[in-house]
Amino acid sequence: MFDFFSYLAFKEAYRANEPYPTNRPYVRVEHVSRARGVLFLRLWVSHPTSVAQTTSTTTAVVVRLIVNQQGAIVFSPHAITITSGTPVRIVNKTPYGRFLVVNGQLFHLLPGAALRITPTQSEVVSICGGGGTLTITVV
Repeated sequence: MFDFFSYLAFKEAYRANEPYPTNRPYVRVEHVSRARGVLFLRLWVSHPTSVAQTTSTTTAVVVRLIVNQQGAIVFSPHAITITSGTPVRIVNKTPYGRFLVVNGQLFHLLPGAALRITPTQSEVVSICGGGGTLTITVV
């Protein structure tokens, strides 16, 4: 004869000895929430972000991220002088995504993407993980 209470006792004892209890509902919820967090981070990081979007008739100064002869990713040109309010467009011409630090903020620049900034004071833009720096002098 089937003893339901013995079955429940056996089932609980078996679950207590599992190294990683995958059948419990709270573990499944934890996995789902962790997966959603990873998905959110991937979507958040994968979108290029611009610092300041302005609509103006001023022609932007274009600076490119390129791979130099030594194989390093650098800015071309590495230094520019502009007047205050002139937009600077940084274009990634490499086949690699790169993180840039602009005014203490981190931006992910995908291959072929562009970042538009409008500096009002002199600043330095750097590539994370080594590489070059872009010196912007505002006069």
